[in-house]
Amino acid sequence: MFSQLLSASKASKALSERLRLIRNYQNDVFPPQFRRDNLIFLPIPCSGGDLFLDAYLGFQIRPLTVEECFRCDRLFFSSAFVYAFVRHPIDRFLAVMRRVDAGQQITQLTALRRELMRFGSSADAIAANVEADSPLLSHPLFRPQHRFLEFKEKLYVDRVFKAETWKADLDLLQTITGIQLRSPDPVQVEAALSIDASASGLSDVAIANLRRIYARDS
Repeated sequence: MFSQLLSASKASKALSERLRLIRNYQNDVFPPQFRRDNLIFLPIPCSGGDLFLDAYLGFQIRPLTVEECFRCDRLFFSSAFVYAFVRHPIDRFLAVMRRVDAGQQITQLTALRRELMRFGSSADAIAANVEADSPLLSHPLFRPQHRFLEFKEKLYVDRVFKAETWKADLDLLQTITGIQLRSPDPVQVEAALSIDASASGLSDVAIANLRRIYARDS
C-alpha cells in the first residue's frame, strides 16, 4: 500500500513538473522535452524536420538557429546534443513552393507571396530571378540551410541528418540519443519527401541559379 502511495506521489510530482514546464514554454525557446532529453533540434522548414517533430514532440515549433539557441541558454547549448535534418536545396525549394501554393488561406504567407511576385509568378521564374543578396533569403522558408546551423561562420551542430535517407537516419538518431518516437504516417512521409523531377518545371537557368545561391547547402 505504501509503495503504491509513493508511486502515485511520484507520478503526481512528475505531472506537476511537466505542466510547469509546459506553462513556462511560452517564455522559453526550447520545448520541455528538449531540456528533459538534453537535446536541441533545429527545425529547418521543408527539410524533414516537421516530420521528425510530429514523431518526437507531437507538435510543431518555429524554426530555430544555432545563434538563437546559443544566445538563449549557453550552458544548455554547450551540454546538449545539437542536430538537424537537411535536404537537397533544389528539392527543398520545390517543397517550399508547394507549401506556399497550398497555403493560399494562410495569412502569414500573404506578405511572402507579395515578395515572391517581385521575381515572377511561377516557381521557375522565382528560381531564375532571385539573387543571393535578396531579402527573400532571410525568410525561414528560403533561408539557406547552413545559416540555421552556423554561428560566426562556424558549424555548431553535433550531427546533421538527411531527408533523403530519412528512415535510416531516424533509426540512427534513436540509437544515438535513446529517445522514443511516435510511428510516423508513411503516407505523410511520402508526400512530404517525395521527389518528382519530371514535374518540377524548372528550367536549366533556374536550376543553375539555385545551385549558385544554395551552393553551400549542396
